[in-house]
Amino acid sequence: MKKIIKVFSLIIFSLIILGFKENVSASSATFSVRSSASTVAVGNNVTVTVTLSSSTALGSWNFTIGYDTSKLRLISSTAERDQTSAGVVSSANQKSVSYKYTFKTLKSGTANVNISDAIVYDFNDEKMSLNRGSVNITLKTWEQIEASYSTNANLKSITIDGGELNPNVTLNPAFNKDTLEYSIELEPNTTEIS
Repeated sequence: MKKIIKVFSLIIFSLIILGFKENVSASSATFSVRSSASTVAVGNNVTVTVTLSSSTALGSWNFTIGYDTSKLRLISSTAERDQTSAGVVSSANQKSVSYKYTFKTLKSGTANVNISDAIVYDFNDEKMSLNRGSVNITLKTWEQIEASYSTNANLKSITIDGGELNPNVTLNPAFNKDTLEYSIELEPNTTEIS
């Protein structure tokens, strides 16, 4: 019985030590994905920036972006191979790198751009744990955009400042949102009003 307890204790102790060591030495990196606009008219371009960052020095990386090809068409990127980007740090202190992807919008709906596959190593060639970001972009036709505009073009009020000669200038008739024409009486030699 004592042997079983000792073996069991040794296994528990080993698991705790290994688990603690792994948590301390493991570094992490984050992929943030940002769009130049949250809503884009169909037919226009939108730029998405992917930034890989970490609090520790990066070593090398390889990642692929994913997106809905029925709604977006990749027309340019600063990545090495359009959708896929691979790189190695240029200095021992490099903690971030960014890539830009420009898409032509094809049809209305919501398009998601994400990190579909990735592997990142720190400067010591240790594999990093990853947080993968994504962004949703709303795509609307011009008709959908115009339909969202307010149809209320009414004025809320009109005020007139007649200046020093006659500070009591008033509208005739009194303001009403449905009235289209007004008149005012000004002192002779008045050259401007606000």
